[in-house]
Amino acid sequence: MLKKKPAEIPETSPESPILLLIMANSGIPIYTKIFNKEWEIREDLFSGFLSAFNSFSNEIFSEGLDRASFGKYTIFMTGMPPLMSCYVFKGQSFLAHQKFSKFNETLHESEQIWKKLISASSTGLVIRDDSSSGLGKLVKTIF
Repeated sequence: MLKKKPAEIPETSPESPILLLIMANSGIPIYTKIFNKEWEIREDLFSGFLSAFNSFSNEIFSEGLDRASFGKYTIFMTGMPPLMSCYVFKGQSFLAHQKFSKFNETLHESEQIWKKLISASSTGLVIRDDSSSGLGKLVKTIF
């Protein structure tokens, strides 16, 4: 009697955070958190690219960029005028989307963090990662 081969179950990997970026709509980076130190980027070029791609998407499709996949990497973007947030990760998107949504929601709810971001956006100031307070603590808690 021939035995049937069991159906192959696709290998799934948990979500692995790579980069979190908050930028002005103009493309100027305000806050960058690199989770994977092997992933070196120039955040000004990356945020400029994403801003241009988002503008192109708005112009052609009448909708901004909200998700893009590049091989094993996925990018989520959310517009929060006058800012945009971006999350780059590898792996499953369900948990990543939940984390990113929670992060964006909490940004709006935290008056202190939101004011700091808006101020940085208007002055061009870059917010440094400080995992013990404010934005850095929020990132550490969610991601």
